[in-house]
Amino acid sequence: MEILHEDPIVIKNALSPELVDYSFNLWQNSALQFTDDTDQLRDRVSASTVGHFIVSYWTQKEFQPILDHLQSQIDKHVSNPVFNDFRILKYSLNCFIPGHLDGTDTLRNNTHNVIIQLTDPNAYKGGKVIVNDTEYNLDVGDALIYDFKVLHEVRPIKQGLRYVMNLRFHSDD
Repeated sequence: MEILHEDPIVIKNALSPELVDYSFNLWQNSALQFTDDTDQLRDRVSASTVGHFIVSYWTQKEFQPILDHLQSQIDKHVSNPVFNDFRILKYSLNCFIPGHLDGTDTLRNNTHNVIIQLTDPNAYKGGKVIVNDTEYNLDVGDALIYDFKVLHEVRPIKQGLRYVMNLRFHSDD
């Protein structure tokens, strides 16, 4: 039961409105530095290395309420997902991600992304998610799962702000 490289998966209403609110509260009320899972002090917020957006990093403990909720939904599509990276991405005017493939993550062995829409799509213009030349329209709380080996991008934001959660994982099978 593995994700096929060419077949992203959409899970409607993967996060409840309460967990979307939890995510925004976490984003708004957390310190700018944190101790990561390897006990290193890190800056929570940085500019992206691919594209043009802001990325905020979190620990598994901070995201545990979200993982507790998502685990059973993702288990239906992927055997034993092991989550390693927990991020919230902020796209503002003209922010985007060019078409690319994610590199091999040898440190954490990540092979898949989960993108969860946090912002109402009516609150911004542009910012379309494209995976394998297919445009995905996600509502608040919807998740999109795709393999690192597929071409993906986010078109430029023309107006407003777009927030998404980005979780990275590998299958333990």
